[in-house]
Amino acid sequence: MSVGTARNGLVLRIDESLCLACADCLARRQCRGSAIRIIDRGEAPFLDLSRCWGCMTCVAACPGGQWPRQDRRP
Repeated sequence: MSVGTARNGLVLRIDESLCLACADCLARRQCRGSAIRIIDRGEAPFLDLSRCWGCMTCVAACPGGQWPRQDRRP
């Protein structure tokens, strides 16, 4: 599970157990900062938080609607 903080303070996590590992990751396509990286096909993507804007377009684009999970830091 990759974990980190986006520029807007959200704590984002890719939960590999929930990821469908789509062949053409819709969340990756919609990512404005090119933060979603696919290293190995068939496995959950990696979230490069140094590039993440925290815009959450990936959440809306994900067909499962469960990725990534987010929490605000206290």
